[in-house]
Amino acid sequence: MKHINCAYYAIVAFILIFLSPACRSTKGDPAPWSRKIVVLGSSTAAGFGLTNPDSSWVNRLDKKLAAENKDIRILNLAVPGFSTYEVKPNYSEVPTNRPHWNKNHNISKALSYNTVKVIISLPNNDIANNYTDDEIIANYKTLTALLDEKQIPYVITSTQPRNFTTQSQQIRIKELNDKLLAIYKNNYCDYLNKLCTSDYRILNTYSLGDGVHLNSKGHDVIYKSLLMSNLFK
Repeated sequence: MKHINCAYYAIVAFILIFLSPACRSTKGDPAPWSRKIVVLGSSTAAGFGLTNPDSSWVNRLDKKLAAENKDIRILNLAVPGFSTYEVKPNYSEVPTNRPHWNKNHNISKALSYNTVKVIISLPNNDIANNYTDDEIIANYKTLTALLDEKQIPYVITSTQPRNFTTQSQQIRIKELNDKLLAIYKNNYCDYLNKLCTSDYRILNTYSLGDGVHLNSKGHDVIYKSLLMSNLFK
């Protein structure tokens, strides 16, 4: 009888733990804290190429939140190679020869959590893929209209320097940045000029060495720019 009772109580304890709110909140949720700032982005936001992942601007912001003991943390959904198309909402129309939205890393996924802010960081893959400024801006407006509807604050980070092979793409880094800044001036964190040469290539100080990605010093520029902008609170 003693063995039966022990087994019985062990089963009851397991059921109570499994049904507890804390356990339920983590099911299928990689970030179990109650409120989230969700990052949608590409390789820079994902921390691509960094020897120390903790030096990425996303992880540094998350560490700052943890140190302040806030009941809010960052959930990073960024994926290398992403453009504005992959982060569009589920069931969005997909134009010919354009990427499909990714249901696990897009705005719909971001809004499935208790999200208090969204940071959108898509610095230049759209330009690399030769998408037009009009279609890029239309994609941003799709994202931000949804966030406005849900009354969720958002931050859009600036374009970033990149060592393109064509002069037209180099110029577009600045042109697109100016257009986005004009549209989203109250939600835009612009640090392009801090990272680039006069022709919008990556300054050697901040380059990872591949002409595309930033090193930890470059991430530090983004991190401090977000803090100084007062957009990250």
